[in-house]
Amino acid sequence: MILPDQTTLQLLLVLLLLVWLLTRVRTRVDLPPPRRTPVTADELGRALFEVVRNSDFVGYRGLFLAGSETRLVLGADADAYLDRRTRELLATALARLQANMPEGSHYHGFLVGDEGQGMLEARMADGAIRPVAVGIVARVGAVWRLVDPMLTD
Repeated sequence: MILPDQTTLQLLLVLLLLVWLLTRVRTRVDLPPPRRTPVTADELGRALFEVVRNSDFVGYRGLFLAGSETRLVLGADADAYLDRRTRELLATALARLQANMPEGSHYHGFLVGDEGQGMLEARMADGAIRPVAVGIVARVGAVWRLVDPMLTD
């Protein structure tokens, strides 16, 4: 039986360590970002302002109702809602929000109307407050979620 010399063993060990490190780095990259759980309407507004400013589609989609939440809020209409809420619809809604968000504005507040209509308030550089309609919002348990995006002005 031929035994490998010490240099061969060291090279094999280094190769195994490199492969292990590459698999660790790849695993970290593939993890999705954690989903936000805003417990107040103001937290939802701040999260929404941030994802609109950063053009963060994954973050925007994460602010909407998930499957189990949809069933709690909409009941029997949940499947139709989920079928209608496509990636294209959400991308269009995010682009509309970005177009309506004043350039250089800062977050001021978030209002919820009587029928669940969400309104983001952006503070302009001159101090004026500009409202931006974001769609229908709802409280699901302890968490606020977007239900329907606002697709028209």
